[in-house]
Amino acid sequence: MQARYRAFAVALIVSVFGAVSLWPGAATAAEKDIAVGGEPTSIVVSPDGGTLYVGNYDTGAVTIVSTATRSIEGSIEAGAALTDLAVTPDGEYLFTATRSAIQKFSTVGRNLVREWLLGESSAGIALSPDGEAAYATSGNVLRAYLSTGATTLAAVGGSPTSLATTPDGKRVLTTSGDDNTVSVVSVDERQVLATVPVGIFPTDVAVTPDGDLALVTNGVGTVSAIDLSDNTVLDTIRVGRTPMAVTTSADSQWGYIANANDDSVSVISRQTRSVVRTISTGDRPVALALSPDDSTLYVVNNTSQSVSVLTVERAPTFTASTPSETATVGTPYSYAFAASGFPAPTFEVSEGSLPDGLMLSSDGVLSGTPTKSGLSSFRVTASNGVEPNVTTDSITIGVNAGLVAPSFTASNPDEIATVGTKYAFKFAASGHPAPLFTVSQGSLPDGLELDEFDGSLRGYPTTVGTSTFTVTAYNGVDPRATTGPITITTQPAPGAPVFTASTPPPAATAGTPYSYRFAASGYPEPHFSITQGALPDGLMLSSDGWVSGTPTTAGTSTFAITASNGTEPDANTDPITVTVSAAPQVANTPEQQIRSDATPSAAGTLATTGSIASLAAPLLGAGLLAAGVVATILYRRRRPQ
Repeated sequence: MQARYRAFAVALIVSVFGAVSLWPGAATAAEKDIAVGGEPTSIVVSPDGGTLYVGNYDTGAVTIVSTATRSIEGSIEAGAALTDLAVTPDGEYLFTATRSAIQKFSTVGRNLVREWLLGESSAGIALSPDGEAAYATSGNVLRAYLSTGATTLAAVGGSPTSLATTPDGKRVLTTSGDDNTVSVVSVDERQVLATVPVGIFPTDVAVTPDGDLALVTNGVGTVSAIDLSDNTVLDTIRVGRTPMAVTTSADSQWGYIANANDDSVSVISRQTRSVVRTISTGDRPVALALSPDDSTLYVVNNTSQSVSVLTVERAPTFTASTPSETATVGTPYSYAFAASGFPAPTFEVSEGSLPDGLMLSSDGVLSGTPTKSGLSSFRVTASNGVEPNVTTDSITIGVNAGLVAPSFTASNPDEIATVGTKYAFKFAASGHPAPLFTVSQGSLPDGLELDEFDGSLRGYPTTVGTSTFTVTAYNGVDPRATTGPITITTQPAPGAPVFTASTPPPAATAGTPYSYRFAASGYPEPHFSITQGALPDGLMLSSDGWVSGTPTTAGTSTFAITASNGTEPDANTDPITVTVSAAPQVANTPEQQIRSDATPSAAGTLATTGSIASLAAPLLGAGLLAAGVVATILYRRRRPQ
């Protein structure tokens, strides 16, 4: 920013708006002020952090200070009305902006290398990321100063006060004290891309290293946060009185504002877009710069002619806190938690526990080799002695088993299936990754299928018969697991019994063997029983339907047979009647009797039927009769004539 404008702006703001109360917050005094003399108004730090260059507006001298010893080591004479400084990324050259020229000095020889004369004084200077181009305004015209000469880019808002470039070097931002705007200029197109309204009396602008955000100090005690993706103001943040300069941290999370009339620096959190700390400085701070490692803030105090050296203390903020949610037993695991903040935060597990085999180092590295599968949940806290500490949300890591070949844990399905009845069995196998399943030999019963992923054997069998097959589980880790031969027999669907033979012979004879087989269809095979009446004496019914035996008693028997197989309804015959007749009888006659002393009672006895004796008597009588006939014939032949 132009030094004369800074002094004018401070006086004008105080006279118009009056004093503004100090923004509340913790205050930390400077460790030590470095006296530089004159009227210091600008500062820049060398890329290696070892040297400060402090610009003096009135004398035009650049004071060179060693950061290690905090002592003055020399100076470079630039010229009167020195407004701003910039150093190249390699640290070899220092650019200055004065009332009349843009100058390039060697930081080694401290000599002038190149000079570009201006028609009007410049408000400030900014360099391209490669250090090859210097951007400055002459009046309200923005130009690029190159080794080949100066190139006009665009006309910007009136009374420019400061400049900044985006990290990609494609845009230059300038603040306008007349218009209360920021002009966004395209380097390639050489035109203003956007004009962004900000607060009253914008005094300085800085772009975060990630290129997403610009912070603009407004003399009335505010900071405008501009979203560079669409060039709109995201928020307006209240800071101290008369903010004159702004810079940002290397991690893009913090902004530092020099409040000229409060003798303080406001620390802004990007996350909350609010002031989180207020640090005391020397008298009337108007410029500031951060060391490359963000550990030290250098503040130029215009009235006390000094540089305050502040140790930057920032509460931690996580910048990396999302480790992989999966790990594997036996496989090394590593993740680095990270958090901004100064001093550098340390890390610890503040809740829960890590997976077995993993450890978290104090510098945030989670590493090791998991030894046990399962889920572990925990939280990590980063702390550095500056409140508040920061803690992650709950983190869960699932540890899978290591690579393990499959092994069957369930492989014995039911050996019987039934047509039309749901069949289900789930093959299971251990191993990691989770195994898949396939029929490797033979074939499944018709109507069944094997799920490749979960091992389910299921379906409705359709065909009676026997099927033999083997199942293999595989997961890419040898050896595969294969079952022995599995045989499933598919039986018919259950059917209620129906008689197909139920008419036994109605007649039987005592003493004569009798048999008949009742038959019935149905599945399972029916069995038979007498459910009414009784069979003739001497006969029995087997469970497979045979009625057999030798009747012993003449008479009539009525009965009913039932066929059953567990499937309703049972089959029942109508009542069945079997009549058993007596055995046939053989009778003896008187003419067949030979014995002279035979009596009717004796003959009656011989006539008893149904025994061996009854058959022998007639035969004996016949023999005796025959013998008598033969004897008579012989006798007649021998008698004399």
